[in-house]
Amino acid sequence: MSLICLHKGQVYGPQGLQGASAVVIDNGVITYVGDESGVSRFIFGNIDKIDVNGRIIFPGFIDTHLHLTEWARRREHLDLSPFISLKETCDHIRDESGNRDWIIGGGWNQ
Repeated sequence: MSLICLHKGQVYGPQGLQGASAVVIDNGVITYVGDESGVSRFIFGNIDKIDVNGRIIFPGFIDTHLHLTEWARRREHLDLSPFISLKETCDHIRDESGNRDWIIGGGWNQ
């Protein structure tokens, strides 16, 4: 493995934008997340320095893909998960049905 520095980016973490612009990875381990000034202590030997040109960096070895079509499709469905009784559920369906030809809902678990 090698030493990699991703810099000039926007670093996002669990709480959103971190105010950092660089990430250093040493042999597959994230060793630094911070600003450009802190990167200099890692610039030695054979380092692969990659300018990400303002792009977003997620500091973690995770799968960040999204299923946007499924998300969009579910926005048209009625979320029935907050309702406990059959009456509450039916009332919600009636209130939200409007002029729809079809009503699709899910999440009800009494």
